[in-house]
Amino acid sequence: MIVLSFPSCTADVDILDKREAILGKFIQIQDFNQVDPNPQFPGAWDWVDVDNGFTLELTRDGQFIWSKYPCQTGSYAYNRFDNEITFVFDCAVVINGDSFTRITEELEVNSNLGFMFIQSFNNEDCTAGCWSSMKRI
Repeated sequence: MIVLSFPSCTADVDILDKREAILGKFIQIQDFNQVDPNPQFPGAWDWVDVDNGFTLELTRDGQFIWSKYPCQTGSYAYNRFDNEITFVFDCAVVINGDSFTRITEELEVNSNLGFMFIQSFNNEDCTAGCWSSMKRI
């Protein structure tokens, strides 16, 4: 699961403004990774700065460009009430050894500066890159 979080001095974004807040280009600045693989729940996790993080661009016409996967383009639908975003890729992407063209992730808008992105799709044994912090660029 990947969560993206951005500190901000602005107030939380109203649910009606969320659709506008996710539009634009964002870069991954942090990962939430397991730092101690202790089998006892919850183990130790921490935010880790990312050099050269992936980018995600969401356009007003429902298209995306996501540099995380070799297949980087497609369309998306954002459900602001359930905080979910569904990506439909123009070609297949491989996640944990399985091939997909459609994935749904959690996305929580914190401000107009960024959002928390929780990679929950096909992510049962995630230990690194489970959550990501995205910042508007």
